[in-house]
Amino acid sequence: MSSRHAAVTDALANLLMYAPVPPQVRAAAYRALAGMPGIKSTGKIQDRRGREGIGITLPVAVGGENRGDPHFIFDPKTALMLARPRLGAGALVLEAGWTNVAPRIPARP
Repeated sequence: MSSRHAAVTDALANLLMYAPVPPQVRAAAYRALAGMPGIKSTGKIQDRRGREGIGITLPVAVGGENRGDPHFIFDPKTALMLARPRLGAGALVLEAGWTNVAPRIPARP
């Protein structure tokens, strides 16, 4: 995989995992990611909480190992990421969404 493809794939994956983006942007990111070389679906899979989603395997840069394990698990109904199993011990998304409520700022000790 070229370093350019790796950078674009990584940026799209991070946007889908971490960025609070509107559904239209999320859909465009999935379409762009699906068009990248080496992207594969592992089919239906469950995350550590037992939620069913679709696994996505990303290509691995030169020298890396790709055993076919999913890099991401997403919910096809909501298009939200559920987990990123290969991120160290794994990342699990407990809740994601939009809000118009400001976060509570804790008082200083």
